[in-house]
Amino acid sequence: MYICTMSKSTCETKPAGRFSAAVWTVAGIVAAGFVLQIAGGAFNIAVMARPVNLWAGGAIALGCVAAGFNPGGRFVKWITGVPVAVCLISALCAMALIMGLTPQGAAPAGGMAEVSARLGFNEMTSSWPFVLLYLALTVALGMVVARRLARFRLGNVGFYLNHAGLLLVLFAAGFGYADIERYMVRVDEGETVRMGYDPATGHPAGLPVEVTLHDFEMEVWPAEQTGGRAQPRRFASTITVARDDGKAANGVAEVNRPMRFDGWMVYQSGYDSEAGAESAYSVFELVRDPWLWMVYVGFAMIAGGAVVMVWKGRRRYGLE
Repeated sequence: MYICTMSKSTCETKPAGRFSAAVWTVAGIVAAGFVLQIAGGAFNIAVMARPVNLWAGGAIALGCVAAGFNPGGRFVKWITGVPVAVCLISALCAMALIMGLTPQGAAPAGGMAEVSARLGFNEMTSSWPFVLLYLALTVALGMVVARRLARFRLGNVGFYLNHAGLLLVLFAAGFGYADIERYMVRVDEGETVRMGYDPATGHPAGLPVEVTLHDFEMEVWPAEQTGGRAQPRRFASTITVARDDGKAANGVAEVNRPMRFDGWMVYQSGYDSEAGAESAYSVFELVRDPWLWMVYVGFAMIAGGAVVMVWKGRRRYGLE
């Protein structure tokens, strides 16, 4: 909770005071995150699976509604202000930079790598500093939307769409992550498989659907472009995916172009690299994200908000 040690007028009118309070608050969040990380290890994202994420989302929503009923409150004005937003986003950008420079999921090999792993840098998105910053940004953004909606103006539709859309994307990406189902499976050509494994644990797991591999194909780059070595340009599998009740579909699965079936996305993940185009099997990744629709809605709202704001700007400056 933010406690201002200065007078109300100083807190509300002096930018230096507002930024100072925001910097110290965000620094405190990061410090608390590192303490939790060192003391107990990474945050267990699995605990946020449904219905826990729904309860947490409901609690945040209630807090945002409360903020909407008190839009002029000192805490609400502070947490929805520019200084807090700038500090939170800057801290998350710093975390993202560290994540980009640190191999993710790599086992520590002693020295600085051990220190980096202890701080959670090798599993950034599940580290406590990152999780707490993400949570703080989500709460602040929710309160921004609630505060502006409490004083609704039609002229702010672009703002509402942009910020509410971003809130949906953040919520689905974070709170919905634990609900993602993911399996890996190897299928030999001409065979049907219903057993795969969980990539997170490596343990065998029954698949929610069965996968039949009909054919594997590969296209390679011309030898003159690869120094005489066969380099795959595209590889894909023709498959059938079916449910227990008989519903089935045929399609082609590629690396970045999955076959979609009944909410599942089937990606081509691997093949027999020694055999190349003659590979007798394919490896597939099956992914189901029940929150993906919310991400799409959020991005559509962001795009709609951008269009509205551009249109308003053209009208304001007489460019129509």
